[in-house]
Amino acid sequence: MAEADRNNTNFLKITTLEDTSRRQDPSTPSPDSGLRNTSPLTWASSSLTPTTEDLKWNSKPCVRVDALSSNNNSYEQLKQPRGQPWRPSIFQIGPLVGLAALLFVFLQMFATFGILTGSHGDLVSNWKYQPSVYLAVLTALSNKALAFATIQGTVVTFWLKAVQGTTLGQLHRDWGFGLYTYKALTAGRNFNLLAFACIAATIVVMDGPLLQRASTVHMSTLGHAYNLSVVLAPEIPSYWTGTVGYDLLPLIEIQDFQPRFLPVYYEFGAGSPMHSAITGCPPHATCRAVVHAPALAVDNCTLVLKPKNFTELMSPAQLKSFKAGCLLPNQEQMVFSQSFMAFNGSSEVIKYETVISDSEVAKTCTGHVKTTECYLVSAIGEYEVEVTDGIITFTESPSYPRIVARANNTALTNETIVGLGLNSTMNADSINSTLSGITNSANIAFNAQVGLATYPARGGMAPGLSPAPNQYVFQHITNYAQMWGPHPDCAPAWRDPRDNVMAKLNELMFRTSIYVAQQYDEKSLRPLLDQGLTSHNTVLGSIVSPVEVFQSNMGYYAGATAVQLLAILAILVTFYGWWDLGRSATLSPLEIAKAFDAPILTSVLANSNGREIEKVVGAREIQYGAVGEGGGNYRSDLPSEYQNLPIADREVVARPNEQPLGRSQHTTSRLVPLSYRHGR
Repeated sequence: MAEADRNNTNFLKITTLEDTSRRQDPSTPSPDSGLRNTSPLTWASSSLTPTTEDLKWNSKPCVRVDALSSNNNSYEQLKQPRGQPWRPSIFQIGPLVGLAALLFVFLQMFATFGILTGSHGDLVSNWKYQPSVYLAVLTALSNKALAFATIQGTVVTFWLKAVQGTTLGQLHRDWGFGLYTYKALTAGRNFNLLAFACIAATIVVMDGPLLQRASTVHMSTLGHAYNLSVVLAPEIPSYWTGTVGYDLLPLIEIQDFQPRFLPVYYEFGAGSPMHSAITGCPPHATCRAVVHAPALAVDNCTLVLKPKNFTELMSPAQLKSFKAGCLLPNQEQMVFSQSFMAFNGSSEVIKYETVISDSEVAKTCTGHVKTTECYLVSAIGEYEVEVTDGIITFTESPSYPRIVARANNTALTNETIVGLGLNSTMNADSINSTLSGITNSANIAFNAQVGLATYPARGGMAPGLSPAPNQYVFQHITNYAQMWGPHPDCAPAWRDPRDNVMAKLNELMFRTSIYVAQQYDEKSLRPLLDQGLTSHNTVLGSIVSPVEVFQSNMGYYAGATAVQLLAILAILVTFYGWWDLGRSATLSPLEIAKAFDAPILTSVLANSNGREIEKVVGAREIQYGAVGEGGGNYRSDLPSEYQNLPIADREVVARPNEQPLGRSQHTTSRLVPLSYRHGR
């Protein structure tokens, strides 16, 4: 008996770890009696002395018994490391990642503020995705980050309280607060900072609806500054629009189009919309901008007034020619006339002449005829335009735009003709011209001659037209109805056509600019322009029509930010003291089971984290169910009080039945009297 006690010395030392008052009965089999599955520690805490049949039934080895068996080396094994060192440190991955999540939420507030302030008053069309989309993404990410930080704060709180000392009930409640909001809401007198943090992390979801209301869309009629891309030739390219007779310098009266200019003339005559030159205006919005484009500058004008008495009859020859629609041999009879001719000098010019009788002639056929001669030169003008869906219109009449500079690319002399090779390929007697295409267009559209002749049936004068009357002429008669009333006027009264003509000619110049810029790239166009000019520019315009813009309501942003800040501060408190933890911790069931010294994890070093535990026992097959008392195989023939319900090795577990289950082995050992445990 004494020898047996000496052989079991190490075993008895181990059992005292469970209960120092317990001692093994001499009749209990030795732990190294050859039965692989006998657990001395288990039987030492059991309420019954095992029988031989029980020892045979208990078939699963216990690693802890193997490590502490009573052989000669058992004491040396006790001196081996049983766990990893406890090293408190500020560098714990879990808490640091949780704090990084809180930092992300804090920085997200500034990103949200930037989106709201940056989009306020901006056009909806400027954003591929609305600000509310970005706000929704940031809100979702920040709320997820807060939830993650809450879990990390729960982990820190749980383990810190365990290290510092607490109750099992408090650990259970803290665990519940971190996972279930309703537990935090119903904490009652057990309410603490962790419960408050979990509630704050839950109600933070209201920041989503608040931020969605923080950015809305409304119609605005204010002039929003807007960058527009302009593609316009700033001046008429040199020698580009037409041709003139070679041998008629310096007076040029024979002029024609160049074929490349005809598309411009056709669109001008048809009144087609001007488009494609200015882009960047939002769809369906109207933008206004000031652009530079070719224009005709008035160089010099002279006015001559001559008294006329149209009651004097024409000679038979004049009257015959007048009625035949021929040119009048005596131009003194004209009351309305205008014509255009291209002249040569140091640069090309257009001579524009108008002849108009005054209002006295209309009433009495006696008065004055006003003759005006103006010389027009190629220049760069400043136009105020509006753009709607790419269509360009002038905001005011382009009759006399502000002249920015005069063009210096229209020199047409004998020297330039030879030096630049300006001979036309269409006609050997013609040369290319910068402005003759413009002049020819003006003559076709506006050339008119109107004179007065006697009309005996009316006892007065009537207008005769040479050449034949056209729509343009009749548009400028202001008293046509009065000429045929009971008291008819003597002659037509005329509206001065010059403003209208100048507006049309500058429109033609503008159209030419659009077409040229679309047909030529910068490299090809540059030699045809004055030095330093370019056709591609960006101008600052403004939107003048009602457009959709974003409006930021910072009150909603303030509400969302307040909720987020509250959650950040509440969760941040739960991290206090994380540097006192000696390892990275989680709420992994493996870590918690190891902390409670679960027998199934006895082979794992103490202070191991969940990942390290998983590496050691991760492949071990387990099951939750009924096992025999002491961890042995389930036996249906045993009374229910001998059954337990743990997570154990799969081969010793059976599915739970409806029989009452026994208490855990440690609980049983403490409730059963010691005398009964030893069979007395």
